[in-house]
Amino acid sequence: LDVFSHVSIKEWNPQRPGIRRVLGRQRGGAAATVNHMLRTLATAGVAGALAVGLLVTPSAAASDGASIGTGKITCVPGPGANCRDVIHKWTFSHHGDLRGAKFARAQLHGADLRGARLDRVNFRGAVLRHAHLHEASLVGANFGPANMRGRVARGTPACTPDCFTADLSNADLTSANMFDANLAGADLTNANMTGANLTGAILTDANMTSANLAGANLMGAFLPGANLTNANLTNADLEGANLTGANLTGANLTGANLEGATLPDGS
Repeated sequence: LDVFSHVSIKEWNPQRPGIRRVLGRQRGGAAATVNHMLRTLATAGVAGALAVGLLVTPSAAASDGASIGTGKITCVPGPGANCRDVIHKWTFSHHGDLRGAKFARAQLHGADLRGARLDRVNFRGAVLRHAHLHEASLVGANFGPANMRGRVARGTPACTPDCFTADLSNADLTSANMFDANLAGADLTNANMTGANLTGAILTDANMTSANLAGANLMGAFLPGANLTNANLTNADLEGANLTGANLTGANLTGANLEGATLPDGS
């Protein structure tokens, strides 16, 4: 760690000889994780990294193939894995194949899932605040509401008091592929969805206050009742999208394509 303690944020460069040697030992998502970790060390120092939970003991960290769960419920993430209700905050990292896995009501604050294959994953009622989902594949993923007993909540996202809705506030979904994903009622406050593919996505009553959707593809997306207050929709493609009853107060629609879209007033 001392090797990087003198490196300032302005000097950080993954191509510098010493840093490049460390990253060169990694592969794929592991390199991205190491780069992120060392950049944080250079910026905040060891104490700062410990404060945000970046540096943890081996028993607390979890990466591809490792068991996760800091409470009574544990699981080994993988395709089709049952990780319902698992709690593993700030240290879960996985960049591989999790297609069809079940993470309903899981608490995965700050999870690093950059580039992971998350197609058809059940994230109903999951908490993914500050999660890193950059370039993740989330085709058909389900972020709809779930109740305490694990049954799928039917009807509208604004369900009974024992119903959990997915929390993706402050998550990084840059360039994520969320084609046909169900995000009904999800909290996407301040989420970064720059360049994300949300074609055909269900965003009924989703809270996207101050979300960044610049350049996002929302063709045919279903957004009735969505809250897009102060959202950045610059150059977003909303062709054929349904915005009936959506709140666009303060939203930036510069360069957005609204051809064939149903506007908030139903027109």
